[in-house]
Amino acid sequence: RCAVVRAQDRGVLAADGGRFSLGTHALRLFGSLNERFQHEVEVKYVEVRRHCMSEAKVREQAYVNRIWSPLEEEQRREQAQRRLLTLSAMYKKPPPVWVHPTFLAAFGDAFIENSGLEGGSLPVTLALFDLALRRILSSTDNTQHQTFFSHFSSDHMQAMSGVARVFCEAVTLGKKWALGMQSNNQIVSFMRRTFKRRIENLMEGDKLLVPGGVGGHSLAFVVEREGADEYRFVVINTAPTLGLSHHAATAERAPKIMYRTVVAADGVTRARILDDVFWAYLFQLNGAKPEVGIPMLYDVLLPWLTRRPFEEVATSSLTDPDIEFRSPQRSSTAYYRCLLEAFHYLLRRRGLSEQQVKLSVVGLRAELMAMAEHDLGIVKSVTESDRRIVAIAVGQLSYAAVKMSEKHGGLHSAQLFAVKAMLDRVEAALKALPTVVYDGAGPPPPLLLDNSGVD
Repeated sequence: RCAVVRAQDRGVLAADGGRFSLGTHALRLFGSLNERFQHEVEVKYVEVRRHCMSEAKVREQAYVNRIWSPLEEEQRREQAQRRLLTLSAMYKKPPPVWVHPTFLAAFGDAFIENSGLEGGSLPVTLALFDLALRRILSSTDNTQHQTFFSHFSSDHMQAMSGVARVFCEAVTLGKKWALGMQSNNQIVSFMRRTFKRRIENLMEGDKLLVPGGVGGHSLAFVVEREGADEYRFVVINTAPTLGLSHHAATAERAPKIMYRTVVAADGVTRARILDDVFWAYLFQLNGAKPEVGIPMLYDVLLPWLTRRPFEEVATSSLTDPDIEFRSPQRSSTAYYRCLLEAFHYLLRRRGLSEQQVKLSVVGLRAELMAMAEHDLGIVKSVTESDRRIVAIAVGQLSYAAVKMSEKHGGLHSAQLFAVKAMLDRVEAALKALPTVVYDGAGPPPPLLLDNSGVD
């Protein structure tokens, strides 16, 4: 039986030669023989044994004597749960995929205008694009692969893989671009150390997806090498009120107005595409006011780059078979829509038909839904807002699949049934989860959606 020393008698530990004395010359608790490292420590409990314990016994006793904390246990469970979420490949503390800005823009563009759900960034969206494309192409056993791409030829799948590589390379470039936008010095460093080397290393036929923007509004650019001294420069814009008025438009599907969201300029020389001043002005437009930056882009920079008036460049895009009239964004989702248009354009440049490209876009959205289905099986509860977001996504994917089948003939009955089966599973999983009511006592926890965990 262990002896117990009461608090009022604790002085006996220091009595020389006493029953409970501990020699300070041989025992140090949380200390060191070096006086420089000695600190005062209050010890609440000390257990003294007369024999040496093995390492396993020490671990066992430490577990028995541990201080159990319900809060720590709950935090450990939450951390273990987070590691199973889809976005754990991107973030150290991942949220469920349906609260990611890319998911919201992919399914909620028609619903989130003037709400707190608008807004995102190109680097974050690029990372999720890359993750979704890698999941689609990683295995022929992938559900979305079987449903949407089973009829694609090997050449078509190779084209998909080529576009996926362009997005994969753009992830790292996007992270460095975001850092470069923080100051003028960093812009210069980004251009000279990273960006120009990427352009110089392009082989004939290679493409480089470049992030950009005007006044905080996201744009995307594509640089294509067409010959030894010939490049194609592409501008992708999806906002009707922020520069898309410079692009060709049509009202054939009134009341909807369609735009050529892509403007492509051929015949750009190597000297001009590598010009530091051009790229410095182009990247600095991200911090300029739109009323200054938009005219600078379309009326100054593009004519200088191409040595032609912009009207001539826009006219030549009208006859380009790879550039089509497309629907613009409705909400502030340019960070997603310009990348979606880049995806569409790059697939067309790779030789896919309009029907195949549309099917690929539906497949990409279905992969995002598959991520949501996975995360619904991990989380223990959802909020009412989560329910509305997932319900909107289910309705939008269902509508897109039916539209694809009826208007474009890209989905057969078996494929539609596969889509319905997935959406039924999502709805069932959502219905089975309890709803957490937010009481409004304080702000909700922030979403940690920086780029620190993106490889």
